Amino acid sequence: MIRDFVHTLDTSSIKQTLTQFKLNLPEAATGGIALLEFKVLTPDSFVWRFLINRVVYYLYAEDFVEGLDDIRQKLNRISKHPLNLEFIEAKEHRKFDDADPVRAAAIYKKPKNEDDMMKFAVESGYDFVFLCESDEDSNDAYFND
Repeated sequence: MIRDFVHTLDTSSIKQTLTQFKLNLPEAATGGIALLEFKVLTPDSFVWRFLINRVVYYLYAEDFVEGLDDIRQKLNRISKHPLNLEFIEAKEHRKFDDADPVRAAAIYKKPKNEDDMMKFAVESGYDFVFLCESDEDSNDAYFND
């Protein structure tokens, strides 16, 4: 599970998760992916900030997701500057009710526009995972201010 990164710092689950999105990833030998930041937002929500091919991306994982707007708001709350985020589509789409995070929960409130959300959702254990492209200047990506 991707959330195990907190304890292991093993990037293999992150790499495997990134391959589930419609994104041209650089070859491993080129070193085109840099982890810029990792944050635990709550005990059940996590965000990774990457520089991939000179573009800043956010990878967001959480077990209970209220919808795409909620994710945008949470990512903007942790940023010092307003973010213009574009969700990256998942290669494979699942129905909300068939997703592992939903099936594992005793009760899961359906998000607004669940079909739209599921176009961008992949799963990692009990978490939904989303990838967003940011309009941040890649020349400033290594700086937090």
